[in-house]
Amino acid sequence: MGTRRLPGAGFIAAQFRHRTSRAGDPQLHWHVLVANTTIGPDRRWSALDASGLYRSQRAAGVIFQAALRQELTMRLGVEWGPAVKDSREIAGIPRRVLRLFSKRRSEIETELERLGQSGPRAAQQATLATRQPKTLIDTESLVETWQHEASRVAWGPEQLDELLGRRPQPDKRPVTPDALVRRLADRLIDSDATLTRHDVAQAIAGTLAGATTPTIDRLTAGVLAHAELVAIKPLGVAGDAGWEERYTTRRLIGLETDVRTTIASGIGSDTGRLQPGGVAVACASASLGPDQHDAVTRLCGQGNAIEVLVGRAGTGKTYTLNTIATAYRQHGWNVIGVAPSARA
Repeated sequence: MGTRRLPGAGFIAAQFRHRTSRAGDPQLHWHVLVANTTIGPDRRWSALDASGLYRSQRAAGVIFQAALRQELTMRLGVEWGPAVKDSREIAGIPRRVLRLFSKRRSEIETELERLGQSGPRAAQQATLATRQPKTLIDTESLVETWQHEASRVAWGPEQLDELLGRRPQPDKRPVTPDALVRRLADRLIDSDATLTRHDVAQAIAGTLAGATTPTIDRLTAGVLAHAELVAIKPLGVAGDAGWEERYTTRRLIGLETDVRTTIASGIGSDTGRLQPGGVAVACASASLGPDQHDAVTRLCGQGNAIEVLVGRAGTGKTYTLNTIATAYRQHGWNVIGVAPSARA
């Protein structure tokens, strides 16, 4: 019968506030558990298509952090340091205090150092490997324990009162769609050629010291309506939510146009054309398959200023390009290799 995607009347979620990390440090955060069900147009409970929630969970977390910062500023008068990966520390708290109350981070960093690994995937594995079972916390002695720990690094009630007694200075930079587009121009396309409303909202929330959710929604709508952004056709291919429209920027379109123009102008320009005999010598010294041999012959002999080699993962593109580099070196060319991996 297949699968039908129908509009649902929202979803049900439960929210849980936590005050500490697993290591017992102060870490105010919330968990939200979403039930896998919704009411369809036929008034029946049906399974929830949560693919959109999964794609927007990072943006939701960053928006929540911005709203929390705004609330803490309004209630306590705290200021915020510079943004680091969409997060900010409270300004004025010494680094030694932040490190003291970052025991989980220290555990993860120690595990990564022990394994000699780095990167998001390794960090996730180290997080799971060092995660201790949750234990009951004596809330009555919790604050007393924190105060005792902080006193050992010369941070006490006097320093805290001074921090909370500040009056944050308003950001004099105008928070308008125009200003945000200028501020976010590079970030909006630094990892993908297209973006969604969630991507824009996340970028806005991450760049602001604090903001309410309605403010972020308003600024997001303004940025999406800005002349710099161009809407492209909604996603309609299998596996994607058709309602999630995607955008790109005119700057990226301009860069792509420049690349296409450069490629087109170099076609048939006789740039870098090697003699067939020299190419054959380079191929003979390498163990190439038929497709690889054909690729080396074409790329070295067509005389186009820019060539593109396309192949599936594991088909030997790096090995093939090494043979091409060898052929050019043998003919006196200075080959400069640029690649995103050390092996390549």
